[in-house]
Amino acid sequence: MPAHLGTEIQRQWSTPAIARIATCPRGLFSLVILMAHALHSDHLPTGQTDWYPKAVPTFADALAAVLRHRGKME
Repeated sequence: MPAHLGTEIQRQWSTPAIARIATCPRGLFSLVILMAHALHSDHLPTGQTDWYPKAVPTFADALAAVLRHRGKME
């Protein structure tokens, strides 16, 4: 997970700097999940393809739902 979110540890960074930076992506991740839940509390729409059926929504689905809602607001 750290590599996917861009929070992998760098050797030249100090421990406090890593702790400060690592909280931002985790906070944004949580914010997206909470916003998607607020928008679609009963059922989050999932992106389906013919070759990859999904049983449960993923973070990409949550992000897409939030971005679609943001596009409607503008």
